[in-house]
Amino acid sequence: MKLFEIEKFLYQVKDRVVVYKGSEQRVLRFSINEKTVKIVTDKDDITFLTEDFNPDDFPMAAEAVANIPSLPEPMPLGGILGSSGVDFIKLAKENIDQVKRNKEYIPQASAINEQLKTMVEFAKVQLEFAKLVTRK
Repeated sequence: MKLFEIEKFLYQVKDRVVVYKGSEQRVLRFSINEKTVKIVTDKDDITFLTEDFNPDDFPMAAEAVANIPSLPEPMPLGGILGSSGVDFIKLAKENIDQVKRNKEYIPQASAINEQLKTMVEFAKVQLEFAKLVTRK
């Protein structure tokens, strides 16, 4: 099993109750390196050689499976960018035209440009969040 697969599995069970060697234990945290996997639970510290780690050794407890929260509704494709970003494109073109016609409009266009950049960065954060909550 590859390191990223182990990490993906451990993120899925973190803060959940698993059954390990017949005992229900809540996974509190974990660490992984090339050689070892260390899992800290509310009852034990468990260390494996990376090559020996098997996710089947950690089935989720029935209580944990029943209490898995549902994922949030995905954000509409347009998100804060409007319908596919069309509003941004229109605004940007209008600003370019205004600057071409009137050089005194440059400070206002610059301010709008900074606000658009902030909105795009916020949209990127929303996309990253959506990736995190929907990864399997």
